[in-house]
Amino acid sequence: DAERWPIERPDPFTPQEITPTEVPVITTGRELARYFENETPGLPLRHALNAILAQPEFREPYSPPFQALIWGALDITIYSALLAAWFYKWRGPNGVRYRPRPAEVDPSLSVLYDRRPNPTQSGDDGLRVLPPRSPGTPRHPAYPSGHSTAYAAGSELLAAFFPDLRAELEQLADNAGMARLWAGIHWRSDHLWGLELGRCVACHVIQQLRGSCICPPDPCQPPPPCQDPPTFPDLEDAANAHRDCCLKEDEKPDTTECQRDALPLGGQLPQLDPEEQPEVEDDDQ
Repeated sequence: DAERWPIERPDPFTPQEITPTEVPVITTGRELARYFENETPGLPLRHALNAILAQPEFREPYSPPFQALIWGALDITIYSALLAAWFYKWRGPNGVRYRPRPAEVDPSLSVLYDRRPNPTQSGDDGLRVLPPRSPGTPRHPAYPSGHSTAYAAGSELLAAFFPDLRAELEQLADNAGMARLWAGIHWRSDHLWGLELGRCVACHVIQQLRGSCICPPDPCQPPPPCQDPPTFPDLEDAANAHRDCCLKEDEKPDTTECQRDALPLGGQLPQLDPEEQPEVEDDDQ
């Protein structure tokens, strides 16, 4: 009913301020486990970054291109962490790979994900039937926890850009892993060592970002919204300033040759030495 429930669409060009609620959304271990049951890997991390960048004190220090870099770095970190986790699940050393799940060791254990949630998500609504032998237990090895690894990696990456929020981000990573313990599908060591693996992956990504000289603080502040777009000389000056700031003297490329042989901006081809002019055959001959 559109008249009864009108849809208010926010302005897509205006950052929306988020008002924190004093009422917790999740209050029990069961609710926590259900939240992390079937979510897209790392989706709450992306929600967290959206909420962070909605706050002016966290958004304004970073220009829009730099915000895009944070988004890209987050996705790369989550993807790399999952690759690392799945390597240890299947290709890790003896005693680690192919680690059985708790329900595979003791079929009498209760697994929350073996039960369907009711339509209101307030309780359970009967048992799932398929696949047999604990339908809610994932069919890949237990160690390490993919959730713990991915969320620890993403949280560590975001903490590098927003150090004031490190405690909250680390809490998010711990919640993601603990949710799977509440569900009954992991051992505690899967979670603890998954956190360590995820942080290790994130440190590699952060190190690469620092090596590329694209890391906080952001030297490129957002221009005024009504300012004219930059000219080519403006962009060239900015690129040279970035290079001079980031590269050591022995690392700076020699641009003499490329500047001499480059096509001029006016579109005129450089004139060749008469002795170097190629011979052109007459079409009539």
